[in-house]
Amino acid sequence: MRDSKLKRFCLLFLVGAICFILVGQTGISYAGTHKELKLVMSTYIPASYKDIHPWQQGFVDYVNKHGKGIVQIDFYHSSTLLKLREAIPGLQAGTADIILHQDSAIQGTYPIFGVTELPFIYDNYDDYVMDCRIGSPLFNLINKELKKKNMFMIAAAANPFEHIWTLKPVRKPEDMKGLKLRCSGRIESLTLKALGTAPVSMPSAEVFMAMKRGTVDGLMSYPGTVGGRRLDDVVKYCTLGNFGAYMTPIFTTRDRWDSWPQDVKDVMIEAGREYNFRNALNGRIYLLETYFPRFNRKIEMIKLTKEEIAAFKKATKPVYDTWLKQVDKKVGEKALAIVQNR
Repeated sequence: MRDSKLKRFCLLFLVGAICFILVGQTGISYAGTHKELKLVMSTYIPASYKDIHPWQQGFVDYVNKHGKGIVQIDFYHSSTLLKLREAIPGLQAGTADIILHQDSAIQGTYPIFGVTELPFIYDNYDDYVMDCRIGSPLFNLINKELKKKNMFMIAAAANPFEHIWTLKPVRKPEDMKGLKLRCSGRIESLTLKALGTAPVSMPSAEVFMAMKRGTVDGLMSYPGTVGGRRLDDVVKYCTLGNFGAYMTPIFTTRDRWDSWPQDVKDVMIEAGREYNFRNALNGRIYLLETYFPRFNRKIEMIKLTKEEIAAFKKATKPVYDTWLKQVDKKVGEKALAIVQNR
């Protein structure tokens, strides 16, 4: 009797061990273990931003294609669900499950994002793209900080560097004194103040008429805003340089992310990797092949010398110190080390 029980125990143990090994080798499939998750995604960024919109739509299309039976997204762009200032409250209230946002608009609430917006912190765009990748040291540090406020960054895209677009030529910091320039975030505002300029906050949709009326003398912006809003019809000069840079992250809340099944997360992460890569590659190609040829016909593009760049760097160095006071100093120093020490 005892031998029979022992043999049965051994057989069950063997079967269990084999199943465990097989599961460990093949991985657990979550597909079919839960109902298809229906999510709502919102962004205020309009379809007229041809360098961004195809890739924000591409994130949704990737999820909906590869997530059939797992997760599907209902996408509202161009402020059709939530406007700029409604995005974060709407996400937290559950109006949207996911939002695509620009970090310059929320740097006051989440100051960690200021590190990539600092003037001239990047010498080249490729380094910036690498820092925006899912799983990079900076990406992970940002998410660690966001967790403190129940936020999670699914993915991020690196917008091209911000330039100075004006009605008069600018080659040195002194040329900017007294100008009124539109900008979109706190770090950009600090940068302009350091250069003797009066920063003006207004929606990008209002800049065209503001320049026509003389309310502002120009703006600090990445090229997509100028192209997407047809501002090249009023701008006369562009001073090229990394005066700032901001991400376009895709957010959800941390508790919502933690509640999603692993297969949903897997689809999102793969879509996020594609979003980062396509936005950086194809977005840049669009700027080079479409916007910049258009700009070159209408705008005088000013390329700074090394000496002129050094003068702007020196003038804007206080912005770094101010930003470090806005974040936990140790966190800020760690972020700077990641970006600067390659």
